[in-house]
Amino acid sequence: MTIQDKNLKRSLKKLLTNPMSMREILRELDVDKTGRTRMRRAIKALAESGAIVRIKGNRYGLPEKMNLVTGLVQGHRDGYGFLIPDDPKSDDLFLGAKNFDEAMHGDRVVCRVEATRSDGRREGKVIRILERAHEVVVGRFEKSRSGGYVTPFESRMSQNLFIPAGDTKKAKDGAAVIAEIIEYPSRAHQPLGRITKVLGDPGDPAVEIHIATARFHLRSEFPLPALSKARSLKSPQEKDCKGRLDLRDRPIVTIDGETAKDFDDAVEVEKLAGGKWRLGVHIADVSHYVREGSPLDKEAYKRGVSVYLPG
Repeated sequence: MTIQDKNLKRSLKKLLTNPMSMREILRELDVDKTGRTRMRRAIKALAESGAIVRIKGNRYGLPEKMNLVTGLVQGHRDGYGFLIPDDPKSDDLFLGAKNFDEAMHGDRVVCRVEATRSDGRREGKVIRILERAHEVVVGRFEKSRSGGYVTPFESRMSQNLFIPAGDTKKAKDGAAVIAEIIEYPSRAHQPLGRITKVLGDPGDPAVEIHIATARFHLRSEFPLPALSKARSLKSPQEKDCKGRLDLRDRPIVTIDGETAKDFDDAVEVEKLAGGKWRLGVHIADVSHYVREGSPLDKEAYKRGVSVYLPG
């Protein structure tokens, strides 16, 4: 959010004690004709973000003034869920199964507070979707006469995705698949999708890796510029050793597994006089090859997390 957006947000918090139309807001903020187009865009952007809310009659108001709360939906395997408010000081809202049937786990939404229990716990209902969290679903395909269903591996996504007969990609019953969401859930129908990739038997260890990669949006492929740069790198030359301590004659070994590809450190143990030992840990100088701002550096920045999979 820019400084101008923050200033506008502060101004609207003071101004919108009651819902107002766009024309009323522009008049109260004393926006001249030359700046109205830009201001309209900025106000609509704040509404899309959930900072303010557009209601019936194209009026705008503050969520907290209208008993509304914006936040993320956290689903539960049993069908109900919770709203995790954007405001960290605000308590969660309970969402009954019928009160967020158009939203999915992870969606950013606007909720109306419907009731407050005797213990102070609030119950809400989703009234608007601000941002969808998922474009695809990774799950298990179950065949039916009319096509089939994809049951998400993410247990907090309680809605199954219906797949029409022509969009199953010939997936076998029980196969792990990736399905694109074509239509999101509504009161009238469940979510609709089409299978884009068949991963295979979910019990196969190799397939489990593909499932995890797809579920958690892990980067499994490298862009061409990064690959090209990596292929252009050469083994160390004598000139690369200048200015470095040369320990190549010492018994330094890596202790990585047989299938490891990332040899980033090596060790040696040396017996010293007096019954002492010296442990040497030698770290790879990655920066010698990966220069700041290069395609490899940019890709490495996006991959700054280590992911360990079973097996």
